[in-house]
Amino acid sequence: MRVNSTVGWEPRTRALLRRLLQQTAGTIFEAGAHVGDHLLPLAAAFPNLQFVGLDPDPSKVAFVERMVAANALANVRVVTAALDAAPRDDCGLDRSDANAGAWRVGGNGTGACTTIDAVLASADDVGLVHLDLEGFEYRALLGANATLGRAPNVLFENDHLDEGGRIYDHLDAMGFAKFDEVEHNELWRWASLVPDEEDDYR
Repeated sequence: MRVNSTVGWEPRTRALLRRLLQQTAGTIFEAGAHVGDHLLPLAAAFPNLQFVGLDPDPSKVAFVERMVAANALANVRVVTAALDAAPRDDCGLDRSDANAGAWRVGGNGTGACTTIDAVLASADDVGLVHLDLEGFEYRALLGANATLGRAPNVLFENDHLDEGGRIYDHLDAMGFAKFDEVEHNELWRWASLVPDEEDDYR
């Protein structure tokens, strides 16, 4: 039922994503996929798009994979990995928060981190990079320079951002401009896609 629902966690963000994907082609990447709250229903609604979901918690990835199989979602690939600006082998997952959706990656661990560029290296085109990394969004985007050159849309959570506003400076330097914000999620697009005045998109 949740996979086929148009509402759920962050319904306004879900609605924004649906409007965006109606005009988007290529691979949709969701990092911090958790239990597939956005990934699964969007993949069901847009079978013409390819989805890559990533989460560092193997149990969450296993759950999403079961839901992918149960719902015959042939357009979804799920990856167990953590992200950072560059590959490293001391990543850990902080599970101290009672809300499993708030677990985040840090140092002092024994796992491996990879980069967005490495995960999406084989994707011909990327329509959207969606990040919900509990404050680690900026570090992850530092490892996505090649991807950002071919991904016109970046959506990220902004209520736990590490390192101040450096993510905004980085996106600006990469040629992006803020387009919309709902439920503490910001949509940035290539500046050439952001009109000076509001268009029919919203």
